[in-house]
Amino acid sequence: MRNWLALAGAVVLVAACAGPVSVASPKAPSQPPANRSTEPTAPPTEPSADPTGTPAPSVGVGEPWVVYQWRDGQDDGIFLARPDGTGRHQLLPGMGGTERHPDWSPDGAHLAFVHVTPEDRSELWVVGVDGSGARPLVSCDLPCNEYNNPDWSSDGSQIYVNVTRDATDGPPAVFGVMRVDVASGATTMVLERRDGLTAEQPRISPDGKLVAFTRGDIAEKVPGVAIFVADLKGGDERQLTKPALYGAHPDWTPDGRVLFNTYDLGMFPDTDKPSNLYVVAADGSHLRQVTDRPSGDRVTQPRLNPDGASVTYTRAYDGHRRIAVMGLDGSDDRLLSDPPLDGTHASLRPVP
Repeated sequence: MRNWLALAGAVVLVAACAGPVSVASPKAPSQPPANRSTEPTAPPTEPSADPTGTPAPSVGVGEPWVVYQWRDGQDDGIFLARPDGTGRHQLLPGMGGTERHPDWSPDGAHLAFVHVTPEDRSELWVVGVDGSGARPLVSCDLPCNEYNNPDWSSDGSQIYVNVTRDATDGPPAVFGVMRVDVASGATTMVLERRDGLTAEQPRISPDGKLVAFTRGDIAEKVPGVAIFVADLKGGDERQLTKPALYGAHPDWTPDGRVLFNTYDLGMFPDTDKPSNLYVVAADGSHLRQVTDRPSGDRVTQPRLNPDGASVTYTRAYDGHRRIAVMGLDGSDDRLLSDPPLDGTHASLRPVP
C-alpha cells in the first residue's frame, strides 16, 4: 500500500475477549453527489494455470482457505493456500502490473482487490474464489490518484475503498472513502477530507454505521498516525488514539471495539520501534495493549478471523514476513502453518 506522509521534509509513499484460534492446521489445524464509474473496458479474466504449468487446485464451497498478498517475480500478486500451507497458488497469474489488498466477500465466494496496471493506474476488481469471472468495477482515472484497502459491506452488495485525489506536484489534496455498488458499479463518496491530514486504511463496522481509519499529518507538523472513527452518514469524527502511538490497520471486533497495530510495516519497514497489537473502545476508552513484542519481532496488518475470537496477522522478523495467528487476547500465538507461509495482508475465508 502507498500512503502519503512527509517525513524529514519530503513526501514519501507510505503503504486482533478471548478464545482459541479455530483454524485448521496440520495438527488440528462533506458528501458529494453520487457518480457512476466508467464502463470497464477489460474483458472478464478466466482462471489460468500457474506459471510453473501446475494447474491451480480446486477451491471448493465451504473449504477453509487463506488469501494473502505476496511477490511473484517483480510484482505483488494475490495468493491462496489452505491453512496448513498446502494448495498454494496465485489466483490470477499473468495479469500484468500488481494485485494487492485482497478482501473476502461475506459468503467467501468472491474476493475484491486493487489491481495496479503497468501504467500505474489503480482499479478495483472482483473475482470468484476459483479465479473465474474476474472483472474491474471502477478505474481510478485522473483526478483520482489511487485506490487502496477494499472492504466488503456485511451484505456483500457494496465495497468500500480508500481513494486519494487531486495530487499535483505533491501529495493528494483529498483523502476519502468511496462506496461502490457491486452490481452496477455506481460510486458514492461517503467520507472526504481536505484538511492536510490523511484518511486511510478504512474498515467498516459490522453494523455498517461507522468507519475506522487512520489519519496522519502530511506536513508532519504533528508527528505520528492516529486511529479515528466517523459515522458514515456524517457528523463529527472521533480520535481514538494519540498520534504518538502510530496506530495503523484498524479492524472491528464483534462487540464494537477497534483493534490495530502500531508502527505499520508499510509505513515504517525499517523502524527499531516495537510493533504491537492494541484494542480500544469505539469512544476511545479502555485502550489495551494485547502483545508485548521486542523490537525486531513485529505484529502488523491484523485482520479479525471469522470466528470473532482470533486474529490473522503478518509477523515480521529476521527478514521474514510470515502469516501468523493468535487469540484476540494474545493467546495461542503461532505461525499459521508449518512450513510457514510467506505473505502479507492475510485473512481467513468466511465459511458459512
